[in-house]
Parts: sequence; structure tokens; C-alpha cells
Amino acid sequence: MKKYSGYGTLLKGKCPFCGEDYTFYYYKYDAVCCLYCGTWLEKACGDPNCTYCRNRPDSPLEGLFNEDRTALYYQKECLRLKYQHRQSGKIRREKRKNHDG
Repeated sequence: MKKYSGYGTLLKGKCPFCGEDYTFYYYKYDAVCCLYCGTWLEKACGDPNCTYCRNRPDSPLEGLFNEDRTALYYQKECLRLKYQHRQSGKIRREKRKNHDG
């Protein structure tokens, strides 16, 4: 659960569907859910302009999966750019060394 601490807070309370002892408050969607059975414990408000409910997925697990996928993409992209920067620097140093030497 520590993995998801950036996305919400673990709450003490029973899930009415599966009986799990802990629920999860999801910050992005301002709603309580059960990650064990993957259900929202609060209904969406239905307002098409609501920033929380408008893009809420059918399952909280789907939301967390998408969050993880996005985080992994950015992490991989940063590593790629860092590698590219290092390789470019290596090529410049080699050219400089060959030119000066």
C-alpha cells in the first residue's frame, strides 16, 4: 500500500461489499474506494462539470493502473534523455580529443 501513498490515504473502515478492514481515499477523484475488491464506495455526483467525477474510471484499480503506467513512462523517458545527453557529450569529447590531439 505504500506504493499508492502518493495517490491517496489508507483509512480504517470496513468495506460493505467484501468486508476488508481498510478503505482508500483517492485524492484525484475525491472519493473513498476499496482496493481489495476494486469498487468505489461513493457514487459519482453526475455533474458533467465536476473535476473529480467527470474522468473517474469505472474501477479505482483502473485509475491506479493508469497512474502507474504514466509514472513509468515518464521515468523511462527521463532515463532515455539522460542516456542521449551522455552519449552526445561522449561524442563531443572524442571529437575534441581527436581534433586537439
